[in-house]
Amino acid sequence: MNYRIFQDKKISEIGLGTWQLGSADWGAIEEEQAFSILRTFVEAGGNFIDTADVYGMGISEMLIGRFLKSIKKEIYVATKLGRRHDGKNGWPQNFTYDSMKAQIESSLENLKMPSLFLEQLHCIPTEEMRSGNVFIHLRKFKEQGLIQNWGQAWRQQKKL
Repeated sequence: MNYRIFQDKKISEIGLGTWQLGSADWGAIEEEQAFSILRTFVEAGGNFIDTADVYGMGISEMLIGRFLKSIKKEIYVATKLGRRHDGKNGWPQNFTYDSMKAQIESSLENLKMPSLFLEQLHCIPTEEMRSGNVFIHLRKFKEQGLIQNWGQAWRQQKKL
């Protein structure tokens, strides 16, 4: 496995995407099978796992959280926020401070972590990016220790 340095951490160049662990779009997956996938990745030297709160509405995050408690290696988890619909908000209104904080806290609970290594904005609307408010929010979450790093998972295409 090759590694690169990101924020003073040695991160595997290959990360494991875990959409399939959400048991939604790809069919149900048992915990034993999910752990086998995660274990195989880690045993091959991988230490970067990507997930999102909408992958099975938290199922992927919860499986990863339980798996991480069963191993002794340091694994860096990236998750995403912004696409979830919780009945009050939904995309694209999920980028207010309160909504983002609730999504981060939900991911922390699902993953059983005190702080998220990498929080990504999931399909953020261009207008939200341009307003700049999300960056103020993300800086506050970092200051509060809820997240360590942040980024954008996907950039919406410009309208022609």
